[in-house]
Amino acid sequence: MIHKIKKKLLLIADAKLAKFYLAEDFKIKSLVKEFTVEDAKIHHDRQLRKTGKFNKSSGSGPRFFDPHSEAKDLDRSDFCKAIMYEMSKLFDETSYDQLILVCGPKMLGGLRNEFPAKLKAIDIKEFRKELIHDNVKQIEEEVLEELKFK
Repeated sequence: MIHKIKKKLLLIADAKLAKFYLAEDFKIKSLVKEFTVEDAKIHHDRQLRKTGKFNKSSGSGPRFFDPHSEAKDLDRSDFCKAIMYEMSKLFDETSYDQLILVCGPKMLGGLRNEFPAKLKAIDIKEFRKELIHDNVKQIEEEVLEELKFK
């Protein structure tokens, strides 16, 4: 029986940085692309001070946007959109057999919300781990080794 090598796109992301790796079977071959918030030109202004009644400091949270939005959440949401746009371009250039998403729970939720319809047919694996600052060997051990047993 001939074993076909599967090409995998591995996305490791946090709220400020995304790294796309090419992996074949259970080894990372190369860094395909590194993408930052600065590359996407995403920045929402933060409210500098909390203002309450009579312009005194209050214990309530910032109300610059609306009561339920914070600049960091808006930054994360926009960065998820930018990541998905970059991922679509990568899938247009090369075909991959599997997509592996490795990021924290909030980033995973944001990426799921922005996932393009054309990529939903691909095999997707998700890992709720913060590995953005780990080296390639640690990523292989944490993620790809775990896929061997699934």
